Amino acid sequence: MSAAGLAHRLPITRRADPAPLSSRAAVAQHSRGYRRTAKVALVLLMSLTSLALWTAVPAGLLWLAARLEDGGQLSTSSAIMSIAWIPGAIGLGGKALAELNNVYVRITGASVSPYRPPWLRSINDSRPSSPLTALDIILIASVAVATMSLALYIAVNGVPTPLS
Repeated sequence: MSAAGLAHRLPITRRADPAPLSSRAAVAQHSRGYRRTAKVALVLLMSLTSLALWTAVPAGLLWLAARLEDGGQLSTSSAIMSIAWIPGAIGLGGKALAELNNVYVRITGASVSPYRPPWLRSINDSRPSSPLTALDIILIASVAVATMSLALYIAVNGVPTPLS
């Protein structure tokens, strides 16, 4: 059978028209909803991670050092060893925060201006400083909450005694 004879036996299908504008708008609105949810989730995750840097990481490492001791009591050597590990753990947490911030910037489309440290700026440099990012605000708030929590703990329980 020739190709021309076969062509008239195949059903004729129409190509679907492009989606109407209203459904395109619905898809865009749906996408904005996901983007908004992702934005809120990332801000919440960055907030919890930032707060954990100042509270859970040091407390967790001290707790782990006490659990690794034979008697379950924190010795001076294990406390010093865990205190030596705290900056590294906080550094890893900071790296995780930077990655979360990169995802946040990608999702929100926020512009990121290059950071120029104050000591590299001229005194006559009249350019305004870059605006605070979401991560800047979260870090400032988490340090404030951790400091207030420590002050409240000391006010209620008194100054902790040194290790014996």
